[in-house]
Amino acid sequence: MGNRVYVQLQRGFTLIELLVVIAIITVLSSILFPVFGKVREKARQTMCASNQRQIGLGFLQYAQDYDDNLPGRIYGGQTFRAALEPYLKSGKGVRSVWKCPSNADQKSNIDVSGYISTFTLNNTMDHFATWKPGLPLNSVGELSDKILMTEIKVRIWTDYNSPWWTPTPTSVATLGYWGYGQVAHNGRSNYLFCDGHVKALKPTQTITPVNHWTYACDSVTADDPAEPMLSAMHWLEVANP
Repeated sequence: MGNRVYVQLQRGFTLIELLVVIAIITVLSSILFPVFGKVREKARQTMCASNQRQIGLGFLQYAQDYDDNLPGRIYGGQTFRAALEPYLKSGKGVRSVWKCPSNADQKSNIDVSGYISTFTLNNTMDHFATWKPGLPLNSVGELSDKILMTEIKVRIWTDYNSPWWTPTPTSVATLGYWGYGQVAHNGRSNYLFCDGHVKALKPTQTITPVNHWTYACDSVTADDPAEPMLSAMHWLEVANP
């Protein structure tokens, strides 16, 4: 008898099995991709907070050298960012500490001193009036409770929440200037407080139950929530869930 050769055929995947595998991969991708996105944004938020903390140290060092006064918003022909440069030594470009990595805009936010920035001063009640020297720290109130700097998008402003921002918003469509506040960190913004610490908060958490925007020099009821910020922070949060 001649030699017999036995060939064992391997069974391949059926069409149904392939479709099941594709469906499983699709489901896993829909679950994991948003998670990866949130992880990446958390890393950018951490970098943003680190940048703000460095700026906070610059503010405090400046105050030590200038009799406990913060730098003026625009004073002596320069913005507060330029006034802090001797302490930060960070430069003006997109890789400086003045930039939040979550803000994709690289060129629009250039102030009159040439700084590209997505951080700006809390100017409630005109704390930091243009062409006036900076605010004394002892006029702020509880330093750990009051916002010094916030995030902003696609604007060259040196201020946020200035008193001429009217009227009170009644919807997302009527947010006006408040709508330029950046809320990029999973529904939160990073806020630098006057004692140098940074905290991520939802917009409404900055105004209620305690008003973190108004300073002691503004009102005897500086900690009470007040319009138009109460409405503005509500609609800003609605616009950035």
